[in-house]
Amino acid sequence: MINISNNRDLRIAYETLQFMKEKLADHTIPEESREHANERMIERKRQIREYLRKPESDRILVKSDWDFCIFRFPLPEFIQSVEDGEEYFREYEYMHCRPSMYDCTGQLFTSWFKVYKAADGRFWAYHSIHMDV
Repeated sequence: MINISNNRDLRIAYETLQFMKEKLADHTIPEESREHANERMIERKRQIREYLRKPESDRILVKSDWDFCIFRFPLPEFIQSVEDGEEYFREYEYMHCRPSMYDCTGQLFTSWFKVYKAADGRFWAYHSIHMDV
């Protein structure tokens, strides 16, 4: 059993799966070895599907347009109040707009955010990101 944790592992899994398919096409392999190889191929395919279906991020895209987007995402579990969540957000998530003498810099910045407590007791945040266009 292998653990697919990145794209390199995924490529290796595909290559070994292809190698196993080619070897099974050879009719000189004994039947008990074929059964074992088929089981390993099934397990390898399951691991590949599991890796490909795994979400990359907890962030959920709520709304977007060509110059803005709104994300919703969970804050770390150690956050115990809305004030702590807002402080955490300002420290680690807030995107400042740097002043520029030029218009339309294309930089991203936070236009607003909201921290709230979900029904499960965990704190979540909405983050509205705009682009200077």
